[in-house]
Amino acid sequence: MKRGDLYYGAQSLGEMTRSLVDDSLYQLNPRFGGSLFKVMRFLKPRMLPALAILGVCQIVVTRRLGKLAAGLAGIVTLAVLMHWAAFRFDGLPLPLSRTGIFLLPLCTLLVGAIAAEPAGSLVSRWLRRGMTAVFICLACYFVLCLRLEYFKEYEYDRDVKDVYSVLARLNHNYGVTDVAASGVYASPLNFYRVASGRETFTEFRPTVGEFPVGKSIYVMDGPFEKKFIDREGLVVIYQGKSTAVVVAVKPGGRIPAIRVAR
Repeated sequence: MKRGDLYYGAQSLGEMTRSLVDDSLYQLNPRFGGSLFKVMRFLKPRMLPALAILGVCQIVVTRRLGKLAAGLAGIVTLAVLMHWAAFRFDGLPLPLSRTGIFLLPLCTLLVGAIAAEPAGSLVSRWLRRGMTAVFICLACYFVLCLRLEYFKEYEYDRDVKDVYSVLARLNHNYGVTDVAASGVYASPLNFYRVASGRETFTEFRPTVGEFPVGKSIYVMDGPFEKKFIDREGLVVIYQGKSTAVVVAVKPGGRIPAIRVAR
């Protein structure tokens, strides 16, 4: 890769760690609600610190670190040190969010290996039970985060399914096929195009930079492309329910410049 391609990343170990923690314990799905939702929201900032404290106490009490745990600890430490060295001496950004995802299973296995160490005392047994309880709480939190609309990454695409339904309707009713789509929306639109197979669209090409003029339909970030919308006199006929995506058309064309309900 060229150096210019390696721009995404953290500028400190603290930023790297925060991104991994925040993205791992992401938003609870509010549809679940209830008392369990409130309990998990209360426990969220406390689970990982508790797990770390219990793990350290287990090592102190047992006075040993098994081969598996020691090997995993070495791998994690070496990986972080290598990334830090590349950042410190060559200016390469540290892992951030998804680019550091490899650390998550390693750290999970490391804590699990510490918890699995044979308990030689009553204190050690209670520490193991405590770590198991925290793991169960984490599992419950992950389950309560489940949703069918979006993940942490690419949340801005959560309305694209509805956008494609609008485009499909316009394609069937007016036969339009020339669509200009912003780069962040083109790939999911292509997924729904292939999954449907009933429309006459060709492959959606991501627009990079300035949008082309004269297209029948535009799929874009409304606020970000406001100047282009105003300059070309486009009319927004669909606005995403929860994101900034809009479908806009040129007035006076084959497509009526009226709002489309979803």
